[in-house]
Amino acid sequence: KPSPSMAIITTWTKEDFDKWVIYDEPEWLAINKPAGVPTAPSEHHPQDLSRWIKTVWSDAALAHRLDRLASGILIITKNKKVQRQWAKLFESDDLRKTYLALVFGRTKEQGMIDIKIDSTLAHGKVKLFRGKSAQTQYKLVDYDESRDVSLVIGRALTGRTHQIRAHFGAINHAIIGEHLYRSKTAKPAWADDLDRPWLHAYRLEARLGHWGGNKKIDLTAPIGDDLMKYLSEKQKSALAKLD
Repeated sequence: KPSPSMAIITTWTKEDFDKWVIYDEPEWLAINKPAGVPTAPSEHHPQDLSRWIKTVWSDAALAHRLDRLASGILIITKNKKVQRQWAKLFESDDLRKTYLALVFGRTKEQGMIDIKIDSTLAHGKVKLFRGKSAQTQYKLVDYDESRDVSLVIGRALTGRTHQIRAHFGAINHAIIGEHLYRSKTAKPAWADDLDRPWLHAYRLEARLGHWGGNKKIDLTAPIGDDLMKYLSEKQKSALAKLD
């Protein structure tokens, strides 16, 4: 049986934060956010990134949000001007953000989930089939027949709250470890020590405007051992072949 996951953290120091940085520019940086680190204030957690980063850079801000229980790429800006530029970029076609998720069942080879989302939270969940338009593209990376789970790439074409988690739950392919948007048990026996959804913001591709030197960036966030241990060897091999 795998050893208990150490993925969930709730407090950190500047030394810890520096280890998360995967790309650093004078006016912004990218981190590989660990699971458990909240991006917004919460009465249930002693620290959150949106306030903590201001102790390092007084005008710092998050360019976007990432679920507390998800890991992966998060963009942090060091001043308000660049934060506004990044916010515009996230709403444009010049940015592509992809996630990796391990889900129940065998998905189609590729597909589009087009289900409205009302981001007003009720008991911590969004409401589906109402609210704003939301689209998620996905592609099968590898299916593990012995465990009946699929490793998929998902791209959120819109930026709704809990979009990836809610959308896969809605098509009966809930993310392993997902308690809110599940169609059956949250975890199979072989993942009973997984302490969060198997969801990772894996890659971010963007073309920056004149404020960023008009350059193209392509960032990937390594997947932690706490998630990798739940993949089959075949899925690990398929993952290694991704561009």
